[in-house]
Amino acid sequence: MTMKRILLLFLLFCGGYVHAQELDSARIHYRQGHREVDVLFRDNRAELERFIRTLREEHGADRLESVVIRSWASPEGVNRLNGVLSERRADSLKSYLVRH
Repeated sequence: MTMKRILLLFLLFCGGYVHAQELDSARIHYRQGHREVDVLFRDNRAELERFIRTLREEHGADRLESVVIRSWASPEGVNRLNGVLSERRADSLKSYLVRH
């Protein structure tokens, strides 16, 4: 087998593997210093509706293994307080997703 064929087979295999790991994401914005999900702020409502619809339609309850929530705070303020705010934002988003 030539090197080109081996490389082609490798790429085809990798492409199938990556396709099997479909990922989706949503970017939610928070008001400065706040932790609650505000669907009226910026484009949060549309982003959350799209994300939840995608989870339901494409991933289904029987195929969804996990949802990873990453949360940050703006660099203003004390690092320790920003860490607490980030955790509370993640908890708030988790609660929102579970309810919907």
